[in-house]
Amino acid sequence: MPATKRTIPWRVPETSTACCTSGPVQAGLYTLGILRDDARLAGAGKRAFAALLGAQGLIQPLKYLTRRRTPDGASRLAFPSGHAGAISSLLPTLYAEYGLLPAALAAASAGFIGFARLYGNAHHLSDVLAGYAIGLGWGMLVELGHRRQPAWTLLPLGDGRRFVGPGNAVALLRP
Repeated sequence: MPATKRTIPWRVPETSTACCTSGPVQAGLYTLGILRDDARLAGAGKRAFAALLGAQGLIQPLKYLTRRRTPDGASRLAFPSGHAGAISSLLPTLYAEYGLLPAALAAASAGFIGFARLYGNAHHLSDVLAGYAIGLGWGMLVELGHRRQPAWTLLPLGDGRRFVGPGNAVALLRP
């Protein structure tokens, strides 16, 4: 009797490459900023990486919850597009740090990636648009959090010789 192929419903398919291909870009921006002693580039790399992780942290569970089939029938992890979410999560940081031209170039790249996913029958249009929305949303949340985050300093309370209050009390002060 010939052996039959069993499918395992909980097997993790090899389709989630968006974070693996985009993550080194954001981490590379941060590393290059550190190596060149460029705080602006390092900060942009950190925020872009945070946006990528947030977007993929939402996209990947949604793929398993919705189980939407791709147009070519190869997988049931079509909605939302992780590739579109990964590239679009970079856009708000590029715009905030470097202006319209780099953000527009990255947006053109994002458009090309979305078109390629549609043309290759890897996604439906709604999959790509949802990926864009999630990526842009997380990128804007990270930028908004970065802009509104106050700079706090920890200072000990006391007159210099002894601390006021029980134990080692500290105060949070804005510089």
